[in-house]
Amino acid sequence: MAVSNFFYNLANVLHVALLRLSTLWSQTARDAYRARAGWQARWNQAMAQRKERPTLWCLLNSTSDYEQCAPLIRALSALHPDWTFHLTFQHAEPLDLQRLSDSNTYAAILPFNTAKNAVRVLRILTPIATIVTPQRNVGSFLTALHDGGIPTYLIAAKFSNLSSPFKWYNRRRQRELHQLYTWIFTTDVHTLNLLSHHGITRISCVGDTRFDQIAQTKKCAATIAPLERLAQRGNLIVATHTTAQDEQALTPFIWNLPAHWQLMVVPNAINEQRITQWIEKINRPVCRFSSQPTSDDLARCSLLLIDTPLPASSTYRYASIVYVGGGFEDQLGDAFEPAAYGIPIIIGARHHNRPEAIELREHDAAATVQTSTQLVSVFRSLIKHDSIRKHMGLRANELFTQHEGSTDTILRRIEADILLVNIPYEST
Repeated sequence: MAVSNFFYNLANVLHVALLRLSTLWSQTARDAYRARAGWQARWNQAMAQRKERPTLWCLLNSTSDYEQCAPLIRALSALHPDWTFHLTFQHAEPLDLQRLSDSNTYAAILPFNTAKNAVRVLRILTPIATIVTPQRNVGSFLTALHDGGIPTYLIAAKFSNLSSPFKWYNRRRQRELHQLYTWIFTTDVHTLNLLSHHGITRISCVGDTRFDQIAQTKKCAATIAPLERLAQRGNLIVATHTTAQDEQALTPFIWNLPAHWQLMVVPNAINEQRITQWIEKINRPVCRFSSQPTSDDLARCSLLLIDTPLPASSTYRYASIVYVGGGFEDQLGDAFEPAAYGIPIIIGARHHNRPEAIELREHDAAATVQTSTQLVSVFRSLIKHDSIRKHMGLRANELFTQHEGSTDTILRRIEADILLVNIPYEST
């Protein structure tokens, strides 16, 4: 292990040196260095403001991983109001760091993965525990945490055969790194079996904390007046995360929209040129959300187009059917969010890189389409057959409910390890 760590640390030092050299010609390298410049002074200042309150460190890859940690942070904050949370990311925009920081939480870019930086980080933070999401280039930090006796948990571990970290050339090193964790929580049985095959024993399959986050978002969803008025006029179909290809596929359906049914579209990006061109092609009355349409406006429109920033999750409560876009071109949006509302879901056929979409399809909670013609056909079938809609909605809600609760399981483990609370815990 000592020899392995020596070569690993040497490789990291060389990597940082080469990265620094590349700042002479690479803007990406310059940005990486600029984001980390003066990190120790900023962190010391942040910790000084916390007045020695207990700190839990969340070691994340990017801001998208925050969704995995958010339910745990919320639960731990409720249990321990005196705790603070230090979020670090390998990749993040300054605005995102600012958005995630508040009086109890500090978000920052992780310094480069070297043994010296790892020691400096732990000296500043002195964390009571660390939560980690799957990522590369954190071995020095994991080693320092393990050597310091700090409980460290890997959450949301999910590896396919292709994405497995245990390649032939680094299998031994990966085994050593995964054995540094106090406990590993996987989202599926396949990952649990893979880790077990490589000699990792402190593991449990608990599911994905994002489902608890979605459930919380559902509870807190605000009422949106135009959508309330639209839903009152009849059944509502919501198409979210739509790309230009999805919008072209939806056009024939808009031309023949059945009576007492409304359509709302939430594009994956607000592009004025794309929106204008599509409205011209539709050649039907369209209400734009930015214009704050009245009830009379909505009554005249075939389509409500969301052309301002609005989370898709806030629209599902009004829907009878949901189409999740991006599946025509390997860019499928989040298909599990609408499942929380017990709504039948339609997705494009190119979703094989999205396990949750496959699970929804196999559970009869989602229908898949390959062409615009198939999309129109499925829409008409669901509109015509109320029993099919109800069946798919029940299956979606059933599947989502099965995945809830992982936050509580992880929380019990953290509580037991950190606070030495005698809570029975069973691995699965």
